[in-house]
Amino acid sequence: MSNDMPWLKLKGPILGINDAQADEYLDVKDLASWLKMDSGRIRYEVFKSRIPYIKIGRSLRFSKKDIDLWIQSQKRGKNG
Repeated sequence: MSNDMPWLKLKGPILGINDAQADEYLDVKDLASWLKMDSGRIRYEVFKSRIPYIKIGRSLRFSKKDIDLWIQSQKRGKNG
């Protein structure tokens, strides 16, 4: 490996990103479990583009950070 391409070094879960910067990604099943929702409802929200997601091939992935922000944006009422 060449020293002129430091981004090629595998330091963390993602190229060039250390553990403190790395995001955690969930699949549909894990997200549904975390949010206590049905996986079909998660897929429906994706279909309607109401929830942030990443598509890798035929697989859906959800950034835990993006989902946290999305949840905050869904607040209604006095505190939202």
